[in-house]
Amino acid sequence: MCKDPKTRNVKIIPATINPSTKMKMDSTAKRRVAGYGRVSTDRDEQFNSFEAQVDFGQFKMKDMYDRNIRVYFFCMVLSYSRMRFVYFSREPFRTKTAVEAHKY
Repeated sequence: MCKDPKTRNVKIIPATINPSTKMKMDSTAKRRVAGYGRVSTDRDEQFNSFEAQVDFGQFKMKDMYDRNIRVYFFCMVLSYSRMRFVYFSREPFRTKTAVEAHKY
């Protein structure tokens, strides 16, 4: 049997910390945010706007002092426009580096 919600004795405890940012709810600290805007049309090509192919790789080369170094890269090709993007790093890619590469 379900009781009437008006007769329940419920104490509401407001959140004090945002679970996603781990900051106080009333914090005014600056945060980095990213937005993605999409214009809706009736064109079929619009459905492919979220698709991309991503590859990681590495390349051995010589630096300006003639030392052998290894360069790591992240390459992305958008499915519909075929636009290409490459991000280079001196360190191997980890989750944090891959997320940083997506920010550009």
